[in-house]
Amino acid sequence: MYAKCGSIDKARELFDKIPPKNVVSWTAMITGYAHNNVLDEAFRLFNEMPQRNVVSWNAMIAGYAQNVLFEKALKTFNQMQLAGVKPMSTTFASILPVCGKIGALEQGMYIHQSIIKSGFLSDIVVASALVDMYAKGKSIHKARDLFNKMPQKNVVSWTAMVAAYAQNGILDEDSILFKEMSERNVVSWNAMIAGYAQNGFAEKALEIFKQMQSIGVKLDSATCASILPAFAKTGALEQGTDIHESIVKNGFLPNAVVASALVDMYAKCGSIHKARELFDNMPQRNVISWNAMITGYAQNGFCKDALRVFELMKHSGTNPDHVSFASVLLACSYVGLVDEGCKSFSDTWAGGLRFKE
Repeated sequence: MYAKCGSIDKARELFDKIPPKNVVSWTAMITGYAHNNVLDEAFRLFNEMPQRNVVSWNAMIAGYAQNVLFEKALKTFNQMQLAGVKPMSTTFASILPVCGKIGALEQGMYIHQSIIKSGFLSDIVVASALVDMYAKGKSIHKARDLFNKMPQKNVVSWTAMVAAYAQNGILDEDSILFKEMSERNVVSWNAMIAGYAQNGFAEKALEIFKQMQSIGVKLDSATCASILPAFAKTGALEQGTDIHESIVKNGFLPNAVVASALVDMYAKCGSIHKARELFDNMPQRNVISWNAMITGYAQNGFCKDALRVFELMKHSGTNPDHVSFASVLLACSYVGLVDEGCKSFSDTWAGGLRFKE
């Protein structure tokens, strides 16, 4: 209870006072650390456990997965199997999205066979996670075959298939399937909006967003992150400002993805000072946030500002990626700063950063 309420220190204080600790109490503490994003401490405690059960392993796998430590999640799942612990449906529901996100399709297919042998294929959550995994692995036909064979479908499974088509840019099929849905939730609408926005159909994304609003579906942070690029693409500053107000009202602004999308929207709509104000007030910044600001300056002709933000990015400890470099080189080319562009590239290259062609 204390851990789930965020009082992890109080939880640990109580845990340390339990004289005979059993697998339940150990697992509760590990789950508490994982739930509160203290993964190092969870891992240390996990290694100290005299006995582990499937729930303990699940806590570690889910903790790593939820904190984007995908390779560690997969490694822990493999160790669990080597230890002879049989996975539960919740284990599969945690590890399948990991396989999809890192493109480990072969591992996902192996897990699929384990699911069949374990009899969990009839579980809607597991089957939906399989559909999503195959979709992210670009095996869209396999995803649809699984979907068609599901004996029961709910809004989660329908949404998994809609998202599968959206992620692969198969928007005609996606639209047909979306219309066939007897029930839609915010995730379903988000999948459609993101599908159109990411494939260059900004106007269609805006149309779907308006339909969503017209029937009273409450937006979430993912909706905001999906629709803001469409506003940026079409220059719909007024609508973007309205969404900004909703974001503040709903408390989504601490979300780095949403804040970055807002910075990008304001910059691309020409409101570069508003973009910088938002950027400066962000509690946390990731590479996407920095790129949004650098690109915004470059595209609006503030090239020296783009270079200054790039330097701040490197000093902050955030490693630039290929998008950062493309924006910096673009800024340098606009004002003929060839030496500065070459220096930025060579300095970062010397620092050990490498890029794909």
